[in-house]
Amino acid sequence: MRKILLTITILFLVSCATKTVMMQTSGGSKTDGTIILSYKYDNFTRVQPDFDNAQRKAEQACSRWGYSGAVRFGAGNRNCISRGNEYDVLPGTCITYRVDYTYQCID
Repeated sequence: MRKILLTITILFLVSCATKTVMMQTSGGSKTDGTIILSYKYDNFTRVQPDFDNAQRKAEQACSRWGYSGAVRFGAGNRNCISRGNEYDVLPGTCITYRVDYTYQCID
C-alpha cells in the first residue's frame, strides 16, 4: 500500500512540473520583416516557453534577410489545433494548442 501511495504522489508531482519548450519557426515574411515562432502544448502539460532561445532564433532568421535584430511584439496567439472526440472525458474540448509569437525584424 505504501508503494502505491508513493507512486501516486510521485506521478502527481511530476505532472505538476513545468516543462520548458523551445519554439520553432512556423512562418514569416522577408518583405514584412516578420518571423513567427510557435510551440505546442496539451491540457495535461504546464509549459514555459524559452524566450531567450526564441529571441536568438528570430535574430538569426532576420540577419539572413539583412536585418540587424528582432523584437517580439504582442502577447502571442493561442489557437486550438486538436479537439477531443466522443471517447474523451470532455468531448469537443480543445486538447492541443499552438501558440504563435511574432517577431519584427529591425535595422
